[in-house]
Amino acid sequence: MTTVVIINWILIGFLMLVSYREGVIPYLSAEFNADPRVALPIIHGVIGFTAQVLATYLALRMWFEKVLPRFVMVRNIKVFMRLTLAMWIITAVLGIAIYAVWYAVPAQAGNSDVSPVATPELALAPTPED
Repeated sequence: MTTVVIINWILIGFLMLVSYREGVIPYLSAEFNADPRVALPIIHGVIGFTAQVLATYLALRMWFEKVLPRFVMVRNIKVFMRLTLAMWIITAVLGIAIYAVWYAVPAQAGNSDVSPVATPELALAPTPED
């Protein structure tokens, strides 16, 4: 679990924060309208960050079980481990949904009434044989 927690913090720092900064923050505005390209990453971030903090606590608790004061220790660690796992699964599913919305599903066209631009055909000049 410790390895997964450490790798997750690295991924959060280098991948997810950059993607969030480039793909979500510029589109936050008063006209948000629950756009899935913005709403899904926000939900993903809240649940994922909560799960990561909880997982970090659990990993530290396992490593320093004999040193930590009693008031820091949870009584039933299995409940918190199951909660962390459930939140990680939800976060992974949301991550797949974000990928689908951002990359797999084409963006909606703004105005479908506009006809496509056509290039005029080149008229062939008459040849001397004509």
